[in-house]
Amino acid sequence: MNAKPKLIADIRYYENPGRTEYGSVRHDSLGTLFPIPFRSFGAIGDRFACKLREHEFSLPGFDHLYVIFTPALPPGHVQPSTLNLDARIRYVDVGLSQDHWNSLDDNSKHDHVVDLTCAALTAIDVYADTLTNVANDLKRYRSQLEVIVKTKETASYRVDVSFQIRPLQEQSIAFVSYFDKRTGQNGRLTLAKLLSANDVYPLCGSIAVRDDTITIKPRSSSRAATITEKYNVPLAVPVDAVLAAPGTEQCGEPEPPMTRDLKS
Repeated sequence: MNAKPKLIADIRYYENPGRTEYGSVRHDSLGTLFPIPFRSFGAIGDRFACKLREHEFSLPGFDHLYVIFTPALPPGHVQPSTLNLDARIRYVDVGLSQDHWNSLDDNSKHDHVVDLTCAALTAIDVYADTLTNVANDLKRYRSQLEVIVKTKETASYRVDVSFQIRPLQEQSIAFVSYFDKRTGQNGRLTLAKLLSANDVYPLCGSIAVRDDTITIKPRSSSRAATITEKYNVPLAVPVDAVLAAPGTEQCGEPEPPMTRDLKS
């Protein structure tokens, strides 16, 4: 029987000097075997998963992917693990050479992780044009990749709420974009600085446009309320303010080289 597809929720990265197998639960955070350039390096997995989720990308019977880099496998070799602690999680060992890793600059490390993540997903019979397209976008825009959370579209306008996860190692940001189909005008404005990147989902329960104002109402659940009470909700912004703002779409050029996060 085929496993029921589940919308992807999470991608995380670990390291292990050996194999990750049933009876051996060792897998450590990246940084010892494979030094990482800054604290927010793990946000690569967050961006990858959220962007795939935007495109309704599903996994076969699980929704969390844990990629474990190990020198115990040949470089680039992928082997799904026999470890099964939680049905929601699939562990995949991926071979990575320490010498090769240490020879890469920060941007190349980022892109290599993206490629190895694609290899891990492909090894568990997950492949689609969506995966390739998202990987290309992630390598192009890196930390400034935008993820669309919700869209409202009518015959006369389109509104998108999107966000960036730790852009340039700074605080995550939510945006609102407006496209006027009658005039061709469009704009994008910062909606909120996010205390946590995932706060954007409960913050954006619905979108309404009335009296030339865009209003984003939060989700109504009690769980969402514990998060959204930290913000001035509902979030509202005049349409004219959005149309007057610069930066109307995802940047057309790759972002500048990554800067190191010097905070401890």
